[in-house]
Amino acid sequence: MWSYAANLAYGVTTSRDPQTGTTDVLTYFDLVKTGEMLGPRAYSTDPGLESWAYYLKSLDHTRNALKKYSEYYNTNTIKMYNVGNRKHKQWVIQASKEQKLMPTTEGSLDIKKNLSEILDGYPGHEH
Repeated sequence: MWSYAANLAYGVTTSRDPQTGTTDVLTYFDLVKTGEMLGPRAYSTDPGLESWAYYLKSLDHTRNALKKYSEYYNTNTIKMYNVGNRKHKQWVIQASKEQKLMPTTEGSLDIKKNLSEILDGYPGHEH
């Protein structure tokens, strides 16, 4: 990846990609970690947690959905898009804490929604 080498050349030693469309970036991060490819240390949420992909039905269903991130992808963070109503978002924050994931939200132009996510405990709020 030429962009990773360019980052190193400009002194970037750590980067965070808050959300990607594919899991390719996790492969690159693993290659950098094992020394098989040059690049900065990198962190990513990988594909975002979105309502169309999960249709969260319960806290247990949410826990299972997040295991993909905490166990398979081995990320420390997740990006939560509009997963549903406030109850769904509270399930995400609870399951995230249990699995030691740091969730960040997409944010919106809806101040009430943004404030409710902050009040519910989301440590990251983007855009």
